[in-house]
Amino acid sequence: MTEPVTWSLDPHGRVKHLILKRHLDAWLPIMTRTFKQLLYVDGFAGPGVYEGGEPGSPIIALRAAIHNARLRTSPPSCVLGFLLIEERDDRVAILREQIRNLVRATPLPRWTKYLVKHGTFEDVISRWFDHWSLKGRRPMFLFIDPFGYSGIPMSLIARIATVPHSECLINFTYKSINRWAIHGDRAREAHLDDLYGSPDWRSRRGDEHAMVDFYLAQLGSRAGFQYQMPFRMRNRVGATEYYLTFATNSPKGLTVMKAAAWKADPHTGQVFSDADDPDQLFLDVAPDSLRSLLLRQFAGKGWVTMGDVEEFVRHTHYSEEQHLRQGTLAPMEKENPPSVEVEREPGSRKGSFNKVRRLRFLAQVRP
Repeated sequence: MTEPVTWSLDPHGRVKHLILKRHLDAWLPIMTRTFKQLLYVDGFAGPGVYEGGEPGSPIIALRAAIHNARLRTSPPSCVLGFLLIEERDDRVAILREQIRNLVRATPLPRWTKYLVKHGTFEDVISRWFDHWSLKGRRPMFLFIDPFGYSGIPMSLIARIATVPHSECLINFTYKSINRWAIHGDRAREAHLDDLYGSPDWRSRRGDEHAMVDFYLAQLGSRAGFQYQMPFRMRNRVGATEYYLTFATNSPKGLTVMKAAAWKADPHTGQVFSDADDPDQLFLDVAPDSLRSLLLRQFAGKGWVTMGDVEEFVRHTHYSEEQHLRQGTLAPMEKENPPSVEVEREPGSRKGSFNKVRRLRFLAQVRP
């Protein structure tokens, strides 16, 4: 069945766009001050507008550049390109009109430019990869938000990861994937082989956590992204619709994305649900505290550096900037007896974690 030209914006889409916008609001000032050339890619751009008139992801991204207060006050010397890819002619026409309307009302900053490209994400990026990446010298942020799961092979994500400082925010359409994974359709299984970069997903079919964890693992081992972060979208009855999966090699980029995720979900930073009863969201969500995770990892293992601890936290759903120091380590040091011992630089006061030489976690994890 052919998808409509435009469609209604559901609650998941609103949260997805909120996370995207918040990440770009923080990403743009950082990256435009650091690099001379940047590229934002919307791989499945759509028409740029929903049935109700709400802006689509291309307009949200362009507005993020137009309205960023820090960049309006002090424009960067960077050139930021927006590559907006859409396969369907009818959506391309509407998208171009939406952008014309936008720039007539609020012109783009002189340090930005955009191109609406007619074609598929896979073809446009893979065929002209050296051109778009400036032969691997231009960092890219890619928002990859397909209807299904074909056309985003792991091999292409791996090429993107070779470009230093590049990041991907990918809609892992679990509901669609699972629907076809259980049917044994060879053509669709071939698309899933491409998506994962391996046929080994087959042994995990029907197991949501296993299928998602394997995709995240492939983003690491197969694509080469050091950090992967999932954000789960659930429907009114609690079933998963999809996961927003973020992939980066930048600790700072991960911190910025986690901040956006924790804004969207202040309880766990991991999930959004449009259930009528908001308490339904937490019936099966009981994440371990960061304190428990730290003790499980480090208790009884001697002295470790703050860098060791921060890197461990990056691989959890917690943020090393938002949750680690005053939110977790400070209370642990104040416990009686303390569950962490901190060795600080001379002159540093107790309770401060800015100049820590090393730490030792003392309490043992209870069985």
